[in-house]
Amino acid sequence: GLGRRAKPNGFPRHYRLNSPRDYRRALGRRARRIQSGPLRIFAVRNTMSGARLGLIVGKRAVRRAHDRNRLKRTAREAFRQSRAGLPAIDVVLHVQAPIHHRELKRRLEEALEQMSDPTSG
Repeated sequence: GLGRRAKPNGFPRHYRLNSPRDYRRALGRRARRIQSGPLRIFAVRNTMSGARLGLIVGKRAVRRAHDRNRLKRTAREAFRQSRAGLPAIDVVLHVQAPIHHRELKRRLEEALEQMSDPTSG
């Protein structure tokens, strides 16, 4: 679309996991894992300047495209708002079963809070 890059609250490339390699690292053995209802959240340190997010919302877990898209939008937004408080980590959110977008937001924010807390894990 037009003016996509100029969106003040957009979700730029450096906030995202961009390559299969990034995902492999984040899902690997060294990753910290949090299970919260139908969400699995993986986190691993990165060498970038800040936190990045990867999303896995499969058709098997969430049938309808517009539901998948809404969950992804919600997750990106929650991450964007929490990002400043996070260390330099790569986070992958895997949605394993249908979940209401408000519930996803609540659970993701909770998990990100745990990850921003230096006393935990």
